[in-house]
Amino acid sequence: MKAPLLVAAGLALLASAAIAQPPPSPAQQLKTIQSRHAQTLQSHAALQAVDDAVKADCMTKATDDKAKALCPCAGAVTIQYWMDDAFMRAQVETYLKAPSPKGVSELLKYQGPELYQLCTAAN
Repeated sequence: MKAPLLVAAGLALLASAAIAQPPPSPAQQLKTIQSRHAQTLQSHAALQAVDDAVKADCMTKATDDKAKALCPCAGAVTIQYWMDDAFMRAQVETYLKAPSPKGVSELLKYQGPELYQLCTAAN
């Protein structure tokens, strides 16, 4: 009879510890995203062209040096958000079946500064 009580107490302790954890900071979130992004690019080299295009688009739309400083982060954050979104994941998978400059352009229609606001918050 003591074993179920110990298990229940242990689960309660784990639950309270999980609740007590503060959410990750923007810098921590960005570090996780950049790590995942590196793995994604290793698995899907064709996404490098998309990453480069997102960064280039960011540079053309940036209004000042402060905004341009965020552009190296933009590709990683955008692509990883896409990988976590069911609709965009399907778009990325379609691109990966037949990578092309046209496919990159099609994906760019779904990106913009609103996706990489985390870059601003993390810096």
